Amino acid sequence: MPETLLIIGDVHGCFYTFRSLVETCWQPDTMHLIQLGDLTDRGKFVPETIEFARQLEEKHPENVTFLKGNHEAMVLEYWNVMRDTIPPLAKLYSRRNSTMSQYYADSELLQRLAGDMDWLRKRPLFWENDHVFVSHAGIAERWNTVKEALIPDHEENILWTRSTLKNIGKVQVIGHTPLLLGEPEFRDVENCWNIDTGAVFGLNLTALHLALDGTVLETFLLPTKHVDYHIPS
Repeated sequence: MPETLLIIGDVHGCFYTFRSLVETCWQPDTMHLIQLGDLTDRGKFVPETIEFARQLEEKHPENVTFLKGNHEAMVLEYWNVMRDTIPPLAKLYSRRNSTMSQYYADSELLQRLAGDMDWLRKRPLFWENDHVFVSHAGIAERWNTVKEALIPDHEENILWTRSTLKNIGKVQVIGHTPLLLGEPEFRDVENCWNIDTGAVFGLNLTALHLALDGTVLETFLLPTKHVDYHIPS
């Protein structure tokens, strides 16, 4: 049984940075690895990132949790529409989405697309124990449910909110809102850590090492490898 938690922030297709952080910091026998969503979009290696995540989960099913982020929700909504169109139109749509364009650029990757979308669809929205609650964007002060919604259904949703979070009596760990100083931030009143440290913008990918009671043991910041990112227009 894992003794501690290793929680990783928004990856956004930064595969080489993500793999390096996992291989450097994660101890599978003692740490439960949780990634809080947004594996997809923006970065240059989304299919590779998803494949690596799936391999980790397959190899360590009891010690690995990949959550859903708002970018997974958007990609899945896009996929639900796109897969029912005729192929030429699907290819046209794919140019407008960085995740889909990467699959459509390579015939081998394209063969994995349906399976990868099904895997993303099954991602949970949160992970929790008695002391820690991990989700992509957090439980907002004005929104008590953890049901999934696409914006603009409810902007305070657990995948989307950027407003004040509710102090739920547990340490919340979130991403979603990039911290452009490249360092994680603790918000005391909300009892919340934001660990989206802008990896896809060339800053850092963060892993927060917590005891099961929410105590911070270590913080790992890995500068993004240049091969992984580009600045979105």
